[in-house]
Amino acid sequence: MVKSDILFLKNYKRGFSVKVGIDGRYLKRQVGLGKFTYHLIHALAKIDSRNEYIIYLDLPQAAEKLPQVKNFHWKVLTPSNYFIWEQICLPLQAAKDGLDLLHSPANTAPLCLSKKIKLIITVHDVMFLLPFSVLPKSPSVYQNIGRFYRKIIVTAAARKAGIVATDSHYSAKDIIRYLKINKNKIKVVYLGSDQMAEQLQSRPSDNETLEKYKIHKPYLLALGGTDPRKNTEKVIQSFQKLNREERQKYQLVIVGIDRHRNSNFSELVKDFQLEDRIVFTGFVGESELATLYRQAYLFIYSSLYEGFGLPVLEAMSTGKPVVASKTTSIPEVGGRAVLYVNPESADEIACGIQKILNDSPDAYQNRVDLGLQQAAQFSWEKTALAYRSLYEAIGARI
Repeated sequence: MVKSDILFLKNYKRGFSVKVGIDGRYLKRQVGLGKFTYHLIHALAKIDSRNEYIIYLDLPQAAEKLPQVKNFHWKVLTPSNYFIWEQICLPLQAAKDGLDLLHSPANTAPLCLSKKIKLIITVHDVMFLLPFSVLPKSPSVYQNIGRFYRKIIVTAAARKAGIVATDSHYSAKDIIRYLKINKNKIKVVYLGSDQMAEQLQSRPSDNETLEKYKIHKPYLLALGGTDPRKNTEKVIQSFQKLNREERQKYQLVIVGIDRHRNSNFSELVKDFQLEDRIVFTGFVGESELATLYRQAYLFIYSSLYEGFGLPVLEAMSTGKPVVASKTTSIPEVGGRAVLYVNPESADEIACGIQKILNDSPDAYQNRVDLGLQQAAQFSWEKTALAYRSLYEAIGARI
């Protein structure tokens, strides 16, 4: 029996269970922070019937994404202005609801929380603290404002928090280095990807998705973004460096970017005369993303900085070989299953891709098997169990 279970049983005898509040604003979109929040909440609902949860939202539509179980409740707080919602409305409502603790799962948290309420903040990474020489500015004003906001808020919130959770040991080291907080209150909790593993087999709807985006098999899959750290330009350059025969045989499918809204990438593709070989899908939902993973020949992830690298795990769990950056947390997630490259070098990325394309059927299958074995070590259930232990340990100290 783990320590948190012993603490819980002692408190249960006196009619005590932990009343947990979770900031659920990012449920609006199931990417990045929203995906983490969604799967954490749903996994908690499956494994925890003994504690009470209140999910705080800024839009009522997000409630549709919540589990329908008796110990999970939700409240919409207004106004929806980001700063006012987080720094004023949320702490006031948390106090009114008599929370034992508040979990802020998305790299930021309220600073003026009642002393009676413990705070757990999940800091997925500290890229908002990195100098622009290491991680360049984003072309998005919104992203740059968010980076500045987190630099101020997270530094203070992490020092006030009872526990700072993070996704990897790499991120834990970065948090100690940049936030200057006691390493004893940092807890590493890995993420999961079993929702993708459950969708390993092809489905009739797969062809509809491929036709929708004019994708022809075989194709290489990459996740892109306008954020410079996603390194989308290098992925396009690496595809251009493949042998002409390979470029004619394979398409490159980039998820997360709309070609019509990102002229820089469109111009690059046009300069390389690859308009008919590179597909930009824009944002896709989780079901379509699972299809694109499932039907791809391999997955490319050349990100410059990641606190975990969930797409690497998702690709492995759907049986795809992965070419990924040998930087930050990614080797911690990919283990021996990934072919690692220098993300700063389009030549090296291209060589990594070409190596897998040249694999014999047996060598290719070996990469698939290694990836499935590595991905099986991670699950959202394990993530939820770890967070429940943190909730009960910190809640029991109140």
